[in-house]
Amino acid sequence: MNKIISILITIITAGFLLAPGFARATDISACQTISSAGTYVLQNDVTSNATCFAIGANDVTLDLGGHTVTYDNTPPISVVNGSFESSDMSSWDLSGASMTVRSAGAYLDRTVYDGNYALKIPAPMTSDQVITTSGSYALSANMAYSASVMMWQPYDVTNAANSDIHMSIEILNAVDDSVLSAADSRSVQSQYTTRGLQYVHTVYTPTNATNVKIRLKVTGARTVTNSGTTPYGAFYLDDVRIQQTASYGIQSGVVTMNGGWAKRVTIKNGTIIQGQAHGDFSHAINVAGVLPQDVLSAEVANLNITVSGNSTKAVSASFINSGSIHDLHISSAVDTIEVRDHYDGALIHVANGSAVGTAGAIYNNVIDSGIQTGIFVNRPLSAATRPNIYNNNITLQSKYTNDFAIAVYGGYGANVYGNTINCGNGFNSCRGVHLEGSDGGTVNNNIIGVHYLPNNQEYSGCGGWAYGIQIEGSINTEVYSNTVTANADQCGAIAFRYYGPDSTAPQNNSVHDNIFNALAVSGSSSIASVIGVIQSFSQALSFTRNVLTTNSNWLQLGLGVTTSLDRSFTMDNNTYQLSYPKAISYYPLTDQAYAYAPGDYAARNVTLSNNIYGDATVRNDISTAQFRTYYSSYGIDQYAFNIVITEASSGDTAPPSSPTGLGVM
Repeated sequence: MNKIISILITIITAGFLLAPGFARATDISACQTISSAGTYVLQNDVTSNATCFAIGANDVTLDLGGHTVTYDNTPPISVVNGSFESSDMSSWDLSGASMTVRSAGAYLDRTVYDGNYALKIPAPMTSDQVITTSGSYALSANMAYSASVMMWQPYDVTNAANSDIHMSIEILNAVDDSVLSAADSRSVQSQYTTRGLQYVHTVYTPTNATNVKIRLKVTGARTVTNSGTTPYGAFYLDDVRIQQTASYGIQSGVVTMNGGWAKRVTIKNGTIIQGQAHGDFSHAINVAGVLPQDVLSAEVANLNITVSGNSTKAVSASFINSGSIHDLHISSAVDTIEVRDHYDGALIHVANGSAVGTAGAIYNNVIDSGIQTGIFVNRPLSAATRPNIYNNNITLQSKYTNDFAIAVYGGYGANVYGNTINCGNGFNSCRGVHLEGSDGGTVNNNIIGVHYLPNNQEYSGCGGWAYGIQIEGSINTEVYSNTVTANADQCGAIAFRYYGPDSTAPQNNSVHDNIFNALAVSGSSSIASVIGVIQSFSQALSFTRNVLTTNSNWLQLGLGVTTSLDRSFTMDNNTYQLSYPKAISYYPLTDQAYAYAPGDYAARNVTLSNNIYGDATVRNDISTAQFRTYYSSYGIDQYAFNIVITEASSGDTAPPSSPTGLGVM
């Protein structure tokens, strides 16, 4: 009987395998280019010097089978004394740099980047400065390399470069010193914010094994001035590196096929680790098209990912019509990014009008480390394909601006819900959720803890304030049922920040039924604000039924702005609670849009109506909020007008309490 059953099973199995539409999975055991549709299952751990897998076909599933892909694993090139920590400068030729000296400095002073020393060139210069490596470095054939340096240029500019000044890095042929590749700091500075030392790099791919040198140049800086005629400052050069670049764990879309780009791809089930080369822009997964609809669908799932190279992401995706990124565990040892405005430090980076909504979302991911952003989505295509970003758990240790755990820019926004953000204490530091320039989108049922540490070189310390949720330049958004705790210690913090569009048209943003906590730690003079409103025009914002708890400040008006007006802003039926003891920075209501005369920039037409107070002290402190008499003090500006504060007719009401443990540092 057993023999008969075995024969029947064999016949049935054979018939199934031969049935139309059945495709047997292909076992693979080495890094390779996949050029045919099908399912590929990795049978063992694999290692690659550069890119491991390149997908160049439609309808590919790459199943790592629980195995590990280690990519970008060539032994690293070490530039001798590349950070100038050693006083032995024999590895550098300074004969063309008579003014250049090795100088001690500090990271937050923008005088070093790595370690305690950098090269310093006083400004203005009496001659151009040229610094070259004394020795040469061997590059392998057909491998892409990046030579990089951190540069500081001393002028009072944030988004444009002085056309007379050039700071550059060059890759030279070691035989004849001919220039093989070069980059100028102005290529970055001309468009983007560059207040700290700037990452400048140039890329070269030799066709044959080549020995190269690195040359640094500062030219044309003989008349450097600071907003006038007084010469000042110095140039700083630090952290010179040669590394591989643009190597990927798995690249989908790099190979052009008969029908275009790889249009449907699934990558799942395993571990991807960036290896010892630590190449820059060498993402673990890079799913790319060049035009909308190039990638019709993509799924990235059930992976452990570790990255380490400069500006390297765990998942970089662009021009995806639909897709899902889920159940990833991401760790980052990245320490430098090129452009913070590009969100080069985002670990999941979905850009260029991608949908990521019609066939999935971004969910169930754990990000346990990172220096800028957790999840970034740029310009969702339509309300129908609005991304769903949910159930992610994000912890960051930020050192750059735009450091939101979840950031959505432009388009039709996103639905952001059920996420946990753990940046409220210890060495963790970041902002929470940001919707900017969005038409629509929701932020709800998130648990968010934020605070800042003074680690931002761009701002020489605190990178502004830590925001729990920020809605900026957006319309038709809704924020509800979140619990947000913003802690102020060495840096200020705001639980909810609203920066309205510069328009008087209806904007219809609603914030309701949230628990917002803003707490200054004992002994700190930093302000913890529950609400910060920069500008809000008629029908811009509905703010109601929220519970607002602080020991520092309930409302900041016009925070950091001197040219915009707060108009027709109403907070209705909210509960105000005081967390005792009061902080050093206890200022119940403040207005920082400084005015110097009637009709100037002070707040106007602001109403706090039907307030519910936690106790009599809160009632007294809010209803008798002081007007300040000098622009640098705290309170409501003396030229503000029509500031209306009313109490709910029912008097004191017992408000809901915050979840246990929130807000405790």
